[in-house]
Amino acid sequence: MFKKTYLLILSLLLLGSCSEPVKSVLDDWVWVESTGGLLPPITPENSGQSITLKISRDKWILIENGIVTEDHTIKIKRRSKGLIIDKDIPNGDKVINFLNDDEITITYYGGKNTDCQDCSVMRFIRASN
Repeated sequence: MFKKTYLLILSLLLLGSCSEPVKSVLDDWVWVESTGGLLPPITPENSGQSITLKISRDKWILIENGIVTEDHTIKIKRRSKGLIIDKDIPNGDKVINFLNDDEITITYYGGKNTDCQDCSVMRFIRASN
């Protein structure tokens, strides 16, 4: 009996903790840097751009300089490399990784190749900071 109760409690704890990264990514994010390719890092300061990303359970909205440039219906899935935005966003998969509670990176993989050595990476901080 103890073993079954222990396994049930452990299963519930694991299931509860699995949804936490998805919940914590649902917010507004402010772009701070893009890297990838042969160019030096691009920032709001050196580009004059302002980018906000709004992620909800089913929406991905990218706002550049006050104009909505992407508005997609999404599904967020957990994968070994991070959270994957599952939808037909142009330019392949997007994988979200947490640097800490208030900072994420989004890696843009061209196509379905998740072993990209030179992919574009955008770094965001939580807008509520």
